[in-house]
Amino acid sequence: MNRAVESSNKALVLEAFDTLFNKRDYVAAERYWSPDYIQHSAHIGPGRDGLFNLIKSVPSTLTYEPGVIVADGDFVIVHGRFSGFGAPVNWDRRRYRENRERPPRRTLGRLARRGDTSRIEERPADVWRPLHFLNHPSHIEETFVKLTENTTHRRVVTANVNGKSVVQSDEQLPAYAFETVSGYEHTLLWVNPTTPDLTKEQKFDRYPDSVVPGPGGTSLHLVTFPPSAVFVDPSFDGEAARKESLSRLPGLADHFEKEDPAMHRTHTVDYAVVFEGEIWLELDDGKTVHLERGDVVVQNGTRHAWRNKGARPVTMLFFLNGAKEQATNIIRDNEPRIAPCVPLQQ
Repeated sequence: MNRAVESSNKALVLEAFDTLFNKRDYVAAERYWSPDYIQHSAHIGPGRDGLFNLIKSVPSTLTYEPGVIVADGDFVIVHGRFSGFGAPVNWDRRRYRENRERPPRRTLGRLARRGDTSRIEERPADVWRPLHFLNHPSHIEETFVKLTENTTHRRVVTANVNGKSVVQSDEQLPAYAFETVSGYEHTLLWVNPTTPDLTKEQKFDRYPDSVVPGPGGTSLHLVTFPPSAVFVDPSFDGEAARKESLSRLPGLADHFEKEDPAMHRTHTVDYAVVFEGEIWLELDDGKTVHLERGDVVVQNGTRHAWRNKGARPVTMLFFLNGAKEQATNIIRDNEPRIAPCVPLQQ
């Protein structure tokens, strides 16, 4: 097989990946994946529909970035990665050459045999096989499954019973995934509306009227912010996001400013920890601070916004301490508008 055909095969593979993963053109992608595509992950539905449905379920910000691609005759190897949903994941894929011992395959009304120089799209799509990535034995489909599974966080609560410390509860708390903002998750781990009284049993058995504690109270949150690109996507519905934020984040969402919904200020001292990823903290006059994993911010009741200018989600841990209200001579229209962490308005 000559180099011209090998170049054509490589271009075709890249076109197939771009069509499915980046353009999300499922009708056009049917040209490259046959209905009886063999799915090798037990966690994903069989056939082409199983793969396509998986791609439909992941955030629209996911992007396939091709890297090195080589071809040797009828054999193509691609080393690329997926980004836009978390840590980059490498994925190698290859096409096996026809084997003399393998029964001939029927393609578009004729038989395909070893040495056949017809274009790749004229061959059955079930000859694709995923390879392991990053020296890990799992497949990329398993990484996609991780994205689509419900996120949970383990919470262990202790108590004093008869003078001894015991485990009161040990459970997995499911994250709340916003329906109106792809990739936006919130988990309220614990809340004390006011100063806790340790002479009584500590409970968190119902969702509070406000996720922002009063003086002496505390609340603990894990939040995953999607990339800001989500908020400028044509499919983003700001009004629907505003309503969902008010429902999920009472006492907080009503502080989002009308002119710039990401900006807000609460009567709390907040300890904010970058749990995973990177984010930008913005203060007044456009002052920004770039934060990375492990960085900590102590927020003393200041007006601020969290901007995810990157291409990947970021997870933050927030510990809110209720404080006395501070006097201010700044009057702002705090009418809520849309969800937090939106990009800068030009």
